[in-house]
Amino acid sequence: MLQIQMFGHFRMYDGERMLDEASFRSEMVLKLLTYIICHRKRPLSVRELTQILWDGSQSRNPAGALKNLVYRLRTILRSVWPETEFILTGRASYQWNRQVELAVDVEYFQQLCLAARRETGKEKAEFQRKAAAGYRGRFLEGIRDQGWVTERSACLHSLYLEMVRDLAAYLNENGQFRELEEMARKAIDMEPLDEGLYGWLIRALIGEGREKSAAEEYHRISGLLYRTSASVPADSLQELWRQLAASQKEDMDSFSVIQAGLREKPHAPGVFFCGYETFRDIYELEIRREKRAGRPVLLVLLALHPAEETETETLRAEMERLKNVLLASLRRGDVVAQYDTSSFLVMLSGCRYEDGRKVMERVEYEFAQSSGNAAGKLCCSMEML
Repeated sequence: MLQIQMFGHFRMYDGERMLDEASFRSEMVLKLLTYIICHRKRPLSVRELTQILWDGSQSRNPAGALKNLVYRLRTILRSVWPETEFILTGRASYQWNRQVELAVDVEYFQQLCLAARRETGKEKAEFQRKAAAGYRGRFLEGIRDQGWVTERSACLHSLYLEMVRDLAAYLNENGQFRELEEMARKAIDMEPLDEGLYGWLIRALIGEGREKSAAEEYHRISGLLYRTSASVPADSLQELWRQLAASQKEDMDSFSVIQAGLREKPHAPGVFFCGYETFRDIYELEIRREKRAGRPVLLVLLALHPAEETETETLRAEMERLKNVLLASLRRGDVVAQYDTSSFLVMLSGCRYEDGRKVMERVEYEFAQSSGNAAGKLCCSMEML
């Protein structure tokens, strides 16, 4: 029986052979295959498939384009499983060969969630454990601009989070704190701003006797909330923090815990790359320092002026290349932020204009060597603060 993975990135495999997303080399072919698999119990008309795949975009011959797409899909499948005919042709329709049985992770996940709803206690938790283990990421992460994928992904993700919260309560009540921690961290990786998940993680760490780690996690979510939405943790999370702080007053006030909360990740070497809002705050701080200590600070705007025919993907790739050049060329303590789709802001601390000009000439040279200015002309403007 063929195994189909749709959580995270698509894979199709048996005991010896496998196709993954990279094997298709065409997102349209992958869209066609995944739609046919998800609706394999019935014939799919040419009209339905063209509407799904091209979603109202104009095409002179959509039936012909679909026919070519099906041919390419069959060619790819035969290259791995030459003995099997997967896609059958009907009257103005296509259908999955129902003699080819599939085990689809999404369908197994839904079956486990349904079974869990019919049980209680330990039996319910066991079904939920298996479902949570099979959730490797959002539904078909590699497919974009497909309404049916987006809708189904949202439903499945909501079902996953509902199940995780339910299982978390059971694990906490039964003192299974290590398992609760692992499950909460996995869910937080997918929902980094979910305060409820952080609450379960903090409870797990407290249950394991790791109060300092619990404090670090509280400071982490507090910082994330402030930076992303200028908000504070919900009342329930603040109450959890007050209980933790009251029980560990001496430890909570120690500088080791405070510094751990301020440091969200280990110090990275080289230039500091940040978002525009953070860059603006650092800019304000540097202005105050300059007025007090007279320390020179140079502000630089690096703009990539694309040629008229430059595609969005090409510009994005060139901007990523420019970013890598900046990270490799600047010093530790210099600050970089992307200003818009085609420009970066750079702040050079303790740097005179003449020295800054040399630094930027080096950046321009390295960028030209690495890309040949394929996306347009790189322009540099500088001003002392």
